[in-house]
Amino acid sequence: MTLQTIVAQGNFPGLSDTRAVDLFWTAFRPELKRLINAESTVESGTAKPAGSLDNGETPSRHLFQTDYAEVNRTLVNMLALKWVLAGDYDSFTACQRDQGKLSKQSFHCLCKLFNGYRDIYTLLVAIVTDDLGKDPQLAKDLAETRNRDPTEHIKMENHSKVVYEAAKAGMIPAIESVSAYGRETILCSMEIEGQLNIAQLVQGENVPASLSILRNIQDGRSGFHMRAIMTILDIAGAAAHRDARGCLVMTESVYQGYMSAIEALKKLSLGKISSERACYDQVLTDRARSLHSDGYELLSTDNAEERALLRLFCMGRVDNKQSADLFRIAFTTLSVAEKGNLVNGLNVDGLNDGTAILPYYAPGLTAEVLRSVQDKGDPAVIKALSAFMRFMARVMITKSGPSSSGVIERNLLFVQDVIKSNNFKNDPYVLDGVQIPWS
Repeated sequence: MTLQTIVAQGNFPGLSDTRAVDLFWTAFRPELKRLINAESTVESGTAKPAGSLDNGETPSRHLFQTDYAEVNRTLVNMLALKWVLAGDYDSFTACQRDQGKLSKQSFHCLCKLFNGYRDIYTLLVAIVTDDLGKDPQLAKDLAETRNRDPTEHIKMENHSKVVYEAAKAGMIPAIESVSAYGRETILCSMEIEGQLNIAQLVQGENVPASLSILRNIQDGRSGFHMRAIMTILDIAGAAAHRDARGCLVMTESVYQGYMSAIEALKKLSLGKISSERACYDQVLTDRARSLHSDGYELLSTDNAEERALLRLFCMGRVDNKQSADLFRIAFTTLSVAEKGNLVNGLNVDGLNDGTAILPYYAPGLTAEVLRSVQDKGDPAVIKALSAFMRFMARVMITKSGPSSSGVIERNLLFVQDVIKSNNFKNDPYVLDGVQIPWS
């Protein structure tokens, strides 16, 4: 019996994890093979992560006898959908620590959100195809279909745009297997993702101009609903390259942050929030209020320096007073010029106020910075964060003013090897010597 038939009969939630993964492989073989070649996340993984399948295998080891980061992440996203539909709280939270664990109440709210989604098979197709743009070969194949030199670089800022163009060109078999309405919904969701990545909003990575698509896209409500649900699942499986037994990242604070951001975006799309800046600042304000409830002073988006600091908190996934204090101390160590560049850059919207900089992969790199000093004391953490903020001050240099607008993505992957090196662990000042490619 095929996966599509099992889903149509309502039996998908009752499958074992191993049986579900076997069916995913049968249904989506070309897509999963592409994910083998996908460029992996910037954040470090585990050589042999634990899994929930028979004999403790991960989905990737079960299918390919080795662990591929994006295969594990995508298949755990799909398993997360099964766990939610089954109301399986224990499986969903299996690898979470008790402190900060997703509450049963929030999980039940999540179940209600997903139980209202009718076309589960189309959602599975959307999940398995969402990161195919991370396979460099897809861009080359797309170039060939356009009668271009396959070695020529396709000028697209992110993998979401690559997969969107490939899907429009009919190059992804799984998408061709769904109804016309399902295909249009997936394409609309991909189009939104190409400009507005909800995770980037929650992590302070993108800019208000990124939100404009929700005001401009036609008949995008079903596409946004799919994108919101897929974002929740994507975050649920985001750490499967480290632990594939459940949804490690979807803790209570993370869940609350994403749900509040999705609600703000929904209001923007309905015209209930007046502007992209107001919507963006609502997300930052929610972070400020959450930290204030933990005893940290209440920061305001009306103050440029405090707003910049809130964006850094979001990039660093700061959810407690202790971490906020360390970030702020590091922030205060910057010179006047460094702080000025950073604050200015983090406050440009890209909407008739200058060209906004989107520091691609900054949250993942921040996590690596913190991981490099996880066994050291506060002074070492502050020193490492300060070095990274000095680097970010150089990244974020831009000209503000009403004469220009738009967004420039600056891919920061060029610095990951330095941050992951022993040299950085021993002396974060090595980051000061890294040349910025575009300067």
